[in-house]
Amino acid sequence: MLSISPKAQLCVVAAIVASALGGCQLPGSGSDTVAVVNAEREAVRMAHRDAERFRSGMQAYLASLHTITDALSKNDWASVATGATASGMSAVNDVSLADALTMPPQFVLLAADTHERFDALAAAATAGSTRSDLLTQLSDIVANCTACHAAYRLELR
Repeated sequence: MLSISPKAQLCVVAAIVASALGGCQLPGSGSDTVAVVNAEREAVRMAHRDAERFRSGMQAYLASLHTITDALSKNDWASVATGATASGMSAVNDVSLADALTMPPQFVLLAADTHERFDALAAAATAGSTRSDLLTQLSDIVANCTACHAAYRLELR
């Protein structure tokens, strides 16, 4: 298991419990999650303050993706790890368990999976994985982003 903070572990456990109670399951990863569904996207309702923090988090994802792709183009595995770590599980240490439980369970699971995938990419880069392996992991992260944007929309409450 990945080494994550107790608070992050609680968020993941809460999401799993909520998912089990709600009959949800974690979407698949990779190219099978990329298809955009034409159905109405599920609303994730947040207060304005929380929505701004959430949007900042998505901007951090984009910054990480830029850092990672730029570093891969320069064979700079240390910067790949740095970029990936910035969007890993440590990025959600300030999210309370109560806040996580107000969101759709599958959304929370997908978010946690994405953060864990960033951490796994950082670990793989640090371990000296091949460019091909790192690109495959990066593709899975982007697939999660695409799946999330296809399934959910932010709505202010």
